[in-house]
Amino acid sequence: TYGINNPSIVFYSGHRVVKVGNKDELLPLISEQKRLLVITKAKEVEGLKNLGFTLIEQDGRHAILEKQ
Repeated sequence: TYGINNPSIVFYSGHRVVKVGNKDELLPLISEQKRLLVITKAKEVEGLKNLGFTLIEQDGRHAILEKQ
């Protein structure tokens, strides 16, 4: 998760979830992972696209992005 604190994501995802608060914390994860999914607030989408993420889904408040 990027910039959000929502414990239900951890519970319902069934995957390892890392909470990241800013881009400085996200950059090392980008270089370590082959595939990375990010759940964030909709207002963060453009900034993450600039880091090479692709938008998968977005509603009015949240978005899911992927980097392969």
